[in-house]
Amino acid sequence: MIAVSQGGRRWLTMLWTIALLLASPAWADPLATARAPGTILLMRQTLPPGVGEAGGFGVADCPPPSRADDTGQDLARRMGNRLITAKIRPDIVATGPGCAAQETAALMGFRKATPWAELFSLLRDRNRAPTQSAALLARLSALPPETRVLLISHQVNIAALTGITPANGEVIVGRLRNGALVVQDRLRLK
Repeated sequence: MIAVSQGGRRWLTMLWTIALLLASPAWADPLATARAPGTILLMRQTLPPGVGEAGGFGVADCPPPSRADDTGQDLARRMGNRLITAKIRPDIVATGPGCAAQETAALMGFRKATPWAELFSLLRDRNRAPTQSAALLARLSALPPETRVLLISHQVNIAALTGITPANGEVIVGRLRNGALVVQDRLRLK
């Protein structure tokens, strides 16, 4: 056993505490976390005016009430720029079939977004949440583990999957672990 003086113990305790704080998720860089292979990014779409949205349209065909206002469009562009500048390049970009989610992906600079039925809004029927979330997790689990995915969907869908109610345009950073989505961090614009 090594003898350590009282002052030496305090010094070691302080160093150990600092090391633990620096290693904690609170100090982690959310962009570095988002850049890692196998990351699942869930972005809340930018909001159209009103509640709900029209579906079944291509972005160019979306009726104006279903499209984001100037603030929402700016938010989508800024988050897209933040991800692209940080060299975060999703292998797959998927959206809900509605106009606002598709428009958000396009404004972010991700033009090859694919609508996924598992991201269809739960707003009008929240009873579908367990089944739809399970289907989404199964689809994600079937992908190669290193696949980086950006999902753009609704607040209610993301909350059902993560327990987090994201802000407009916020990105939840997670990873699949044993078939469940584990939240690792959050990306917000200032």
